[in-house]
Amino acid sequence: MKKRVISLSLFIIIIAIFASVKVNVSAATVYYSDNALASYEVTTRVESNQLGANTTHVRDLGSTMKNSFLYGQQVNVLTQKQTADSKVVTWAIGGQTNFTRASIIGIAQDYEKNHPDWVVVGGINADQYATSFGENLGASGTDYYYPQPYYPMICDGESWFSLGPLANGNQDVAGFLQDGSKDPIVSGQARYSGGTILIAGLFLSVLDDDGNITQSFKIENYNTVPKTNETTLYTSFYQKDEMNSQIFPSMDVNGNLYVIEDAERAYPTNSVTYTYKGSNAVNAFFGKGVISKTADAATLSKGQFAIDTRNPEIENALSVGKKIIVQFKFEGPMGSVESATGYHTIQRMDGKDVVDGDSTASYNTKQYPRSIFGRKSDGKICLVIIDGSQSSIGMCGTSTDETNAVLKYYGLVEAYQMDGGGSATAMIRNEKGQLVVTNSPTDSSGVRSVLSALLFVERRSPEANVTTSITENTISFNVTIGETFGKEVADIILLFNGNEYTMVDGKYTVTGLRKAREFNYQIYVVDNNGSKLATDAKGIAYTLKNIPVLEACSYNNFAYTLTFNDPDSTIKDVYLEVGTGKYRPDGNVITVADYDESAVLVYTYNAGAEDVTVRVPYPEYTVTRFINELISNTSKLIKSLFK
Repeated sequence: MKKRVISLSLFIIIIAIFASVKVNVSAATVYYSDNALASYEVTTRVESNQLGANTTHVRDLGSTMKNSFLYGQQVNVLTQKQTADSKVVTWAIGGQTNFTRASIIGIAQDYEKNHPDWVVVGGINADQYATSFGENLGASGTDYYYPQPYYPMICDGESWFSLGPLANGNQDVAGFLQDGSKDPIVSGQARYSGGTILIAGLFLSVLDDDGNITQSFKIENYNTVPKTNETTLYTSFYQKDEMNSQIFPSMDVNGNLYVIEDAERAYPTNSVTYTYKGSNAVNAFFGKGVISKTADAATLSKGQFAIDTRNPEIENALSVGKKIIVQFKFEGPMGSVESATGYHTIQRMDGKDVVDGDSTASYNTKQYPRSIFGRKSDGKICLVIIDGSQSSIGMCGTSTDETNAVLKYYGLVEAYQMDGGGSATAMIRNEKGQLVVTNSPTDSSGVRSVLSALLFVERRSPEANVTTSITENTISFNVTIGETFGKEVADIILLFNGNEYTMVDGKYTVTGLRKAREFNYQIYVVDNNGSKLATDAKGIAYTLKNIPVLEACSYNNFAYTLTFNDPDSTIKDVYLEVGTGKYRPDGNVITVADYDESAVLVYTYNAGAEDVTVRVPYPEYTVTRFINELISNTSKLIKSLFK
């Protein structure tokens, strides 16, 4: 039998397109902060992962230098190209009237639950958040909502929080434009007046059955009776009683009312009625729901709000069963972003370090875990976590100057600091498809529950089922498209061995191939806009090898001699099955024991993508015949001896 050498190639096809390496970096490049008071270099790249089509992750060990001392650092950096199918989003777990703090993994899972067409591939913790109701100073009256972020927050294009609890204070907010530009971050201070991002006003929007806005109207009043051609929003607010306990009193209203009795969301976050706050006393609210009734009078409680209008155009637009959104909107580009989050300080802007606030403040000078987002010069968004407060294991954390050196190393030309310390957490989707924390949080509970997260998401790949039919020089593909997650499929594209072929009715045959070869393939769909999107169908297809031929099988003295013609070395296993025994060859000879059963030759070969097992019975070479021949020969021998 011809000698065979079986070569095994392992192809790991991972949903997240995941790869991991550990590299020791020699002759590392050192990056300095603009003021040259700190530096950063990487010594070891622990991980380098492709998390999706447009998202990557690295985890590096390195060191910063400050005041001539070296400090060990661990840095996680997630980077994403912004496209129609990959984006950065803000998310928080919001119920009808309140928010639930959770780990960033829990927040990511909630996002996926509410966005089945998208998968979270990574993320970090986001904005700081209020952890207690009001200021507990004993004053009675309407106070701000709890829990909520310190700053504005936009999710799914909805201003859940148009202003933070200190409404005319430091309302730093950054939004993300999904326009494919090299400068996709718009930022500034959000205020009613005097800010770089102004509130355009309170608006009522009517939605169609698909959730798209069909009409929008400005609302002139808030909890006051409207005049002719004006409209008012009525909603009660959280308050605190004389014991500083949080309450939500009912509110009686009268007018031409359109009442939402069971809101999808109703977040009362501020009111001008709370005069203690002084300049911070402003109105803020977000509501979404279906108009359940019209009335001349109503009592509003938690989870309810109402529209009172004297505007005929708005009256014509509203009716029972209509779904509406009521929210404060921003002017300019911030008014159209899908996601926005607050930030603590600006770290870098226009490729330069920024002194934002008091550079001598303890928060800026001490080494601390940091949570950062920003962009590179090509428009890619970066999420960065620098571990700290763990000097014993080489994770010291960074001051502002050290942070800027780190950000320069990774190419961030614009960067913003969010909530650092024990809440600083980085998460990725690993090679098993699991969301896992990839940094070393310092919170005593492990991973701190936070209010919001910045997430990198990618559109789920359309599903496709592929079957193939192969010969020595052709491979035929038959593709059936499954769930497309919101994509309209105009064409199906086969990417085969680097070449694209447009399939007809999901079928295509590639011809003129060499035998015994393997080829990579990937199935794409093209939508009605001409955008091409990879499906989950990819792999390796094979053309056939020469099928082995059993040319001869001879027997002599309990031994079979096998002769195969196997020019492409396809045979993987050979044995002779005699009764319950399996006998494999020594060279090309199989020796069997003395059993009274039929012999069956079994051999397995692979001439293409699958193993094929062949069973060849040899009744003419049964063990019974061996025994009969032996008895006969022995009888002849005995007879000859006694002649």
